[in-house]
Amino acid sequence: MALDTAVRGAAREHLLRAARGGEALPSERARHVRVIEYDVPDRGEVSSTTRLTTVQIH
Repeated sequence: MALDTAVRGAAREHLLRAARGGEALPSERARHVRVIEYDVPDRGEVSSTTRLTTVQIH
C-alpha cells in the first residue's frame, strides 16, 4: 500500500487493517500497489547481484 505520509496514528492503523482485509481504500489517502522484485545475478566478470523493483499502482 502507498500511504499518504500525513496519515498517522489510528487513521493509519485503520487503513492498514482495511488494506489487509482487501477493502477499498480512499484514493486521496492510500492506494493498493503491487511490488514485484527480481534478483538478477551477475552477468560479467564482476560478482554482483542487482535487485530490480517494479511498483504497479492499482
